[in-house]
Order: sequence, then structure tokens, then C-alpha cells
Amino acid sequence: MRRFLPLTAGGVLAGIRGAGARARSAAWAIGAAVLTEFLFDVAFSIARGTAINLGYLGLCGLLMVAAGAFCVAVAAVLPGPGLRSALALFVAAHGAVDPETDWQQVATGLATAGIAWSFLAPKRIAAIGLTAVDAGAIVGAALCAALVLWAYSQGPLGVPSMFHGQDVVLDAIAFSLVLVSASGWEFARHRVPALLSAAFVSWIVLALGIAGTALAFQRLRPQSTSVQSGPSPASSASLPDVLVLVLDTVRADHLATYGYGRDTTPHLRRLLAKHPEAVQYELALSTASWTVSRPRVASDRADAVAASCA
Repeated sequence: MRRFLPLTAGGVLAGIRGAGARARSAAWAIGAAVLTEFLFDVAFSIARGTAINLGYLGLCGLLMVAAGAFCVAVAAVLPGPGLRSALALFVAAHGAVDPETDWQQVATGLATAGIAWSFLAPKRIAAIGLTAVDAGAIVGAALCAALVLWAYSQGPLGVPSMFHGQDVVLDAIAFSLVLVSASGWEFARHRVPALLSAAFVSWIVLALGIAGTALAFQRLRPQSTSVQSGPSPASSASLPDVLVLVLDTVRADHLATYGYGRDTTPHLRRLLAKHPEAVQYELALSTASWTVSRPRVASDRADAVAASCA
């Protein structure tokens, strides 16, 4: 018994030291991932013309930090490198944060988490000399590229929907390409030390993507800068009656009138066929962050959106 107690105490101390080392590694990695993703989200929103609400921004930042802290705490008690467990868990959480998450989002989160786990294997990390901060920044950049930039690029690129679950596969491929490219860059950097780290290159690529988003927003939606807020026109008996049908959270590419394969909107299709004078717009811009800006539609004033958000 006398020989057993010192060994147990030593084992406890070693376990505490190991948990501390794992927590430090995980904290640096998660901190870099959270910072990369948060700054990207803010810049991307600005590039798309979205009004920034500081209170909402602070809430989002707080939630991201809380999620990251949870991942660090879990990684500290799990065996193995802390950064690997923490980042894989952080990636997986992206598939379950939305209260209305569907199976494809969950599948995407699990698939990308598995890819991140493979990428962060200790031997691979040691071979390319990747630090915890670099690993976190690269994984954060991969999330931004796969779940945001790629998602917003599919429409302009005209990517067809070919099979069920296609988004899961394409998101996983995009995520993998970023990590594989980062690994290849770090291998090249060993031969050419003057090269920037893969983390810095990832940030540069994200910045270019944000700049491209801003340019596309101005080119594809010029009405965002040309619409002027002014007094509403006086009512007149000569003006026609207008019926406004509002469908919230409905994607155009899932409406039959916009070419969807299934006849999801038969009544709307018949209405358009019966009234040749009807107009179906191919490009529309919401003045708020939700699908339909009801204050803007009801008042015809852009400043009504700011008032409704206050």
C-alpha cells in the first residue's frame, strides 16, 4: 500500500500536467480558428452590403468563444493531442448549431470533422511542422471557404443539382481541398523558408474571396446602390390594385416557375400562364438580412428596415 500511494499521486500529477498541456494546445488552436472565422464573417457581411448590428455581432462573438471554450475543455480530458480533438469537435459543431438543422447539415459537420481529424494526425502535423495557431487558422479558413464562399458561389457558377445529398459531398470536397493545399504549401515551405506560412496564405485567399464578393455584389446587384429613399407617391384612384404574396424562407431554385424539376408551385405556375402581363423577376434584393423585408415592402422606404431592427 505504501508503494501504491506515491505512484498514484505521481500519476495524478502527470495527468494534470498532461491535461494542462492539451488545454494550452487546444486553446491556441481554437483561438486562431474562432478569430479567423469571426473576422471573415464580419468582412463577408460587409462585402455583401449587410448592415452591421454591434449588439448582434457581440452576441455571435460571445457564442463562438463559448463554443470554443467547451471544445477546449473536452479536449483537455481526452487522450491524444489537444488541438486535434478540439478542432475536430469545433468543426463538427457547425453541423448542429442551427435550431432548424437538417440531416445534410449534420452530415456535413460529421464529414468535415472526420476530414479535420485525419488532417491533424500527429505524424502529419510533426512532418510539416505545423503549430497549434497555424492549424487552427487553416481549419477556420477551410470552414469559411467550404461553408460560406463555396455555398454562395454555386448559384453564380450554375452548379446543377444532380443527386440527393450533393451539398454534403461538395462541401466535404471543398473543405478537403483547402486542407490538402495547406499541407502541400507547408511541405514546400520547408524547402523555401522564405514562403509565408499556410495560415497567412489562407487569410490572404479569404481576403481575396471577400474582395471578389464585394465586386460581385456591385456587379450583380447594382440596384443596391442606386435605390434612393424618398417620399412615397401620393395615392391615386388611377393606380392599379396590387396583391403582394409573401413566402418567407423559400429558395427560388426550389420553385417550379424558376425551373425546379418538381412541380412545387402549381398554382403560381398557372397564375403566370393565365396572366401574360405578369412579371417574374430573375434578380431581387432584400434590404435586410432576412428573405423578405416586410417594412420595406409595406412602406416603400429603406429606412424602415433600420427602424425595425432597432
